[in-house]
Parts: sequence; structure tokens; C-alpha cells
Amino acid sequence: MKKYFYDSYALMEFYEGKSSYFPYFSKELEVVTCNYNVSEVYGKLLSRNDLEGAKKIAEVFMPDSLIPSNEALLGAQRLKLELRELSGKSVSLIDSLGYLMAKSMRLKFLTGDDAFKGLKNVEFVK
Repeated sequence: MKKYFYDSYALMEFYEGKSSYFPYFSKELEVVTCNYNVSEVYGKLLSRNDLEGAKKIAEVFMPDSLIPSNEALLGAQRLKLELRELSGKSVSLIDSLGYLMAKSMRLKFLTGDDAFKGLKNVEFVK
């Protein structure tokens, strides 16, 4: 079974019905993400007053989400600074963490975040 690491951007785009993300949410693919990504999407939906959507996202993705190690969290802080220098764009800790986790698991990092466009190990979808 093919796997990707889904960042918050990918989860949100799928939730919002972006057709370019539909192929990445099929029965042939396993969704791999971390609890921080699920929490971030949950928070975005709460801020839009989409309580039902927030609840659904948490129910569907949180049970199987990964919990990052302390080492991964510290590494993500270093990576955040490196990515900002490379792209010239601000990169969130959660995005840096996801990219680092994807890389360590040898998975493609699925995102549409411009800060990751052109980086190795990234499946960039708009």
C-alpha cells in the first residue's frame, strides 16, 4: 500500500473538497499524519465555527495519528530555521515537524505549501 505523510495543508484541502487532493484519499493509500497536524486543522475549523467539521476531522484522523518524539520536536525547530533560510518564507513548526517525520519514515510529504515547493521528498499539489 502506498503511503504519504499528509500535512495540515493537504488535510484541509481535502476537507474543503479540492479535487486535486481526491486521488490522495483513496482506499489504495494510507494516510499518515501526526497529532499536531490534526490539531492544527481542528483549530482552523473551530475558528471558522465549523464545529461538526472539527469533530469529524478529529474522529477520522486523530486515532491513527503519530505522536512525535522529543528528538523529532527539537529537530523540527532546527529544520524550521533551515527552511526559512532556503525558501525565504516563514515555515511553521508543525510543517517542519511533518516534513522531518516524512523524511525519517521515507515517505513523500504531501503539501501545497509554497515553502516546500521543489524540495526533495515532497509531493507538491495545488
